Amino acid sequence: MVPADEGAVCIDRLEGSNPLVVAGIAIGSVMPYHAAAGPMVMLAHSEELQRSWIQDGLPAFTDRTLTTTAQLTQHLEIVRKDGYAVSNSDYLPGVAAVAAPILGRDGSVVASIRDTSVIGCVVALDSHRAA
Repeated sequence: MVPADEGAVCIDRLEGSNPLVVAGIAIGSVMPYHAAAGPMVMLAHSEELQRSWIQDGLPAFTDRTLTTTAQLTQHLEIVRKDGYAVSNSDYLPGVAAVAAPILGRDGSVVASIRDTSVIGCVVALDSHRAA
């Protein structure tokens, strides 16, 4: 994914051996910075994106989407500290992913790479945590 004014743009994708495929994200898809691991990790590492994107009243895509300035700011601090982002049904129900930023020589975020090989584990993971 690469950053753009309107959101993170998916520029490539590689299907692994996982039998489940995320049909809602294709090459050319533009995703909001406040939901999903790839866009979120870019937002966490770009002050410019934060200035233009963070605001109250962001649209919710699921009941797990962060929509307030306070929620998002707190989460971005964790992402920056950890160096990666994890999403769990915050953009598409049942889809989880982990993403890391790709930084340029000057330290600015130029892209992100994400792994959705954990798709299909969300329901099992949530059920296990509840037990």
